[in-house]
Amino acid sequence: MYEEAKNLFDAAESSYSEAKSLLEREKYPECVDKFHDTLEFAIKSLLILYNISYKKDHDVGGYLPLIIEKLKPDDPNFELYSKIVLPPFVAIHSALAKIRNFSRYGYKGIPAKNIFNDGIAKAISIMIESNYPILKIWIIDLLYKPQK
Repeated sequence: MYEEAKNLFDAAESSYSEAKSLLEREKYPECVDKFHDTLEFAIKSLLILYNISYKKDHDVGGYLPLIIEKLKPDDPNFELYSKIVLPPFVAIHSALAKIRNFSRYGYKGIPAKNIFNDGIAKAISIMIESNYPILKIWIIDLLYKPQK
């Protein structure tokens, strides 16, 4: 369990770095795809750490409420995680899951590079960069805190 969660977190971190690099190189569709992967892998890592089964799918945003249910009210971070950290990811991941295929394949003959411009990619980057660091800290805390 731990190893799988760590591998997914490492994949999230790798995707995050790659997304930022792709944004700098103006590879906007690829950047959007990698930002989606970042959240998908991070959320899957959390699901494993909270022992929540999930369908092997790219859209795991629907499982976020199950994580909130697993949080213990006496956890000092309960309010932070359940009311501040997780809720934005419901919207962010849902949006990215819906547009992910457009970033890979385009839409009805329109190439992905014509759909995703710097404004869209930068807006997604801002959403991720505003929220991912605290999610990352949470995962690191779960991965490396001593088990009881």
